[in-house]
Amino acid sequence: MKNRNSKDIFVVITSLIICIFALYAFWIFHNFKEVNNRVEVAWIHVLNGSCFIKRAESSKWIKAYNDYNLYFEDEVKLDSGSVVELLFADGQKAVLLENSFIVVTENRKGTVLNVIGNCEGLDLSTSSEAIYIKTENENILKVDKNSSVKITVKKQTIDASVAQGKLLVINDEGVEKSVTQGSGFVLDFEGGMQRKPVVVTFPLNYECFTEDKNGTVFFKWNKNNTNIQFVKIEIFADKNFQKSILEKIIEADNNSCQIVVPQGLYFWRFSAMGSDGAVIEVPEIFQSGKISVK
Repeated sequence: MKNRNSKDIFVVITSLIICIFALYAFWIFHNFKEVNNRVEVAWIHVLNGSCFIKRAESSKWIKAYNDYNLYFEDEVKLDSGSVVELLFADGQKAVLLENSFIVVTENRKGTVLNVIGNCEGLDLSTSSEAIYIKTENENILKVDKNSSVKITVKKQTIDASVAQGKLLVINDEGVEKSVTQGSGFVLDFEGGMQRKPVVVTFPLNYECFTEDKNGTVFFKWNKNNTNIQFVKIEIFADKNFQKSILEKIIEADNNSCQIVVPQGLYFWRFSAMGSDGAVIEVPEIFQSGKISVK
């Protein structure tokens, strides 16, 4: 009798395992059957929060985890508070911040990141190939090879800073405007470009610092206007810049500084000041970003 019961239990457990694997195989097939004939372009690394992808021929959003494959025509969106890194097969890297929505495509010249709506932060580092960014308003930016840029897309403007290399702004007629290392601009959707008097080259939209550096946060900038005498760096506990942690005013010609903050997640804001100590930029174009100290 005991042997028979043992055999029955074994059969039940085996059947359950087979059912679980069958369901898992069905889920994999249902969600990934469309990607077999498409080109793998990148891998997803979730740094914080949640990321969701929708395959080109699927109507379902699925939650992405580390090392999920990304293919051309896939859609990617982030929840509030999320940070995701896209590691491209050719060595390029993109860091996306919260509430961003992109579609990865390609043209005859290379990979295109199509920004849908706003993008609260996109950091791009290229290697041997350029990457293109296209907005819903048909603005096209070309991040040249061996370059590093910081980009934010809002309803009416594109904010960009070049930490390394070169960024090209391409208009409807194919005419390119070059923005080189240490420079930046705010571009409206009618094509008007306002150059930044000071450009933060580090950190970009997102940077993680570790406690082995004693919580030291590094800032670097490039001064492009002789009327700028000081810069103001503010650290906040919230993304709406309401809960101030500290404020520091430094001579603009120093081009760098260090700030010590305790472990946590912070939001920084950077503005340029004249000789009288007055901020000479409007708040809408203040440079800002997110830092994590672990």
